[in-house]
Amino acid sequence: MSSIRARLAALRNDAREGANVDAAELVALQTQVAAEDQIAELAAEGERNRAAEKAERERLAAIATAQEIARELAVNSDAAMNAAYDKLVDAIEDVIKTSDSRHADLVEAVKTLAAAGAPLRGDDAAGTVAAHNADTTRPALTVDGKVHASLDQPGDFINAAISTATYRFKNPTGAPRRIYVYGGSFLGNMLPTPNWGVLPEDRRP
Repeated sequence: MSSIRARLAALRNDAREGANVDAAELVALQTQVAAEDQIAELAAEGERNRAAEKAERERLAAIATAQEIARELAVNSDAAMNAAYDKLVDAIEDVIKTSDSRHADLVEAVKTLAAAGAPLRGDDAAGTVAAHNADTTRPALTVDGKVHASLDQPGDFINAAISTATYRFKNPTGAPRRIYVYGGSFLGNMLPTPNWGVLPEDRRP
């Protein structure tokens, strides 16, 4: 307790005991104590206001930081997704072009054998390279015991590739990853069963 408050308490006690008390001193002390109380209250209010302002600044700074992090995550992930999509489109286009080129090459191979009068597969004189027939819509020939055939359908390779990718990316349970499209449909249910026969054994999942 301050000396002023102690003196005021003493004067009040003297007044209660009937002693002669200097009224001017009592008023002055009361005014001083009231002023001290007001100053302390204003100081506490200022401290609370400063704490609230600091908390608000920290809250706004935290929001700004969170927004910047969210912006970076969203923008970067979109950019990565778009880049992956572009690569996917390029890869699909490459499969289509390569399938077309493969078909054209097999057509040329069958025509070349036919023009030379080479025997067809099954003929005793066929040797290690022989066309199956003269059909160039579905060219097929056997080379060193391996069949090379084209139905000119790159979609089979694309479908098989999508299914292969889902087998590679498995869930923690070990089940193949289910790829969904907008609306919740499972992509695997929207595509036909892959024709794994278009792939060599070492390419099949």
